[in-house]
Amino acid sequence: MKKKQSIILGAILLLSCINFIYILWFFEVNRYLPTPFFYNKEDTFMDFFNTLYWSGNYGIYTVWKSVYPPLNFLFLRLYQFLFMGEVLETWNAFTIRAVEAINIVPLLIIDVICVLVSVKISFKKIGDIKIKLFILFIILLSPVFLFAVERGNLILVCIPLLSWYIFTKKIISRALALAIMVNLKPYLIFLYFLQIINKKNIQENKDFLCLAPLFALIIFIITGLVLNQEFYLMPSNLLGFAADTGIINAADALSFPSTITSFSHFRGLINEFEIPPIIGHLTKLVVYFYLIKTILVIYNNKISKEDVAIFSIIFLTNYSTNTGGYGLLYYIPVIALFYTQKNWVLLSVIVIAMYLGVWDLFPIYQYSSGDMNIYLSGEIVKTQSYISLGTIIRPIANFIVLVLFFNNLKEKYLYE
Repeated sequence: MKKKQSIILGAILLLSCINFIYILWFFEVNRYLPTPFFYNKEDTFMDFFNTLYWSGNYGIYTVWKSVYPPLNFLFLRLYQFLFMGEVLETWNAFTIRAVEAINIVPLLIIDVICVLVSVKISFKKIGDIKIKLFILFIILLSPVFLFAVERGNLILVCIPLLSWYIFTKKIISRALALAIMVNLKPYLIFLYFLQIINKKNIQENKDFLCLAPLFALIIFIITGLVLNQEFYLMPSNLLGFAADTGIINAADALSFPSTITSFSHFRGLINEFEIPPIIGHLTKLVVYFYLIKTILVIYNNKISKEDVAIFSIIFLTNYSTNTGGYGLLYYIPVIALFYTQKNWVLLSVIVIAMYLGVWDLFPIYQYSSGDMNIYLSGEIVKTQSYISLGTIIRPIANFIVLVLFFNNLKEKYLYE
């Protein structure tokens, strides 16, 4: 069986290498990165440099109205101190990137280390080193990881913490891991809410349920005081962000979607014919229908900690485009859980459909072309943007994971 798994994973890794070589070839020939990388090629690494700029300026929560907790900005201040030179107050984010571009390298190394640590924690019980290496390199060459790197998004720092949260047996460790994650990405508090919803396990989890919010609040207050800005405004900024439905444009939402709710944005790109608004509404209703049904199963049954964690990731990546396509990186510990559970169907759907990049070699609709200032090549190039087969496959595959997991929960807990 292990030999068969090695052959399959080896084939997937080979296809991942082919896709990676294609990306390099495409960039060499065309001087910009192909789909599924972000539409705005001038914006490379700006998730990092925009946030870095504000970490050293006043008005994080008043002027910029940031939804990032203070811990993010303290991390960036430490990064600047360790790896970068002096950043002048007169510089904007793009100037910082222009002057300190080479100093993005330590972040890229940190990104790789984060994935390595996550795989090490998640696949600890799997003794076969060959399997671990195959999975590690499939992830590092996946469009999900490359997309997060190109954005310079700090989501990668959460990945080993998520693995730690899921696989640790110590209550204090779990609570601390979740507290740190919430202070990096606030929407990860949903992992905590699901533990409360799983009411038949509340008594067993009461220590965790008390410690996690306590640790999170302590970290939030201490880091906020150290940051010395109006950090208490962050919750209201979060509400405003959630209510702003126009914050993500069609091109951004369809660059690397993880949810079929993103299909509602097709109306903003396709001009040849009118797409009825009902199509977008229906896709959202179908997703929400299955999410609610799964939550009800968790509410009414004694669900294992691992299954609740798996659904947390499925929920976050299916619910909204606001999580970002790089949210699919949260599936790394889920892949390990499905592997140990020998759930080959769900494992295959995730790895082949969501982590394999060859789907993006096939364009299915070109929606834009024009001159653009390309950051990586430093040239003004006429680009051609398109929707790839991967834009369709990944969200549908993620929805299939939701449906299959719901069916698995029903069989496992309702009919036992």
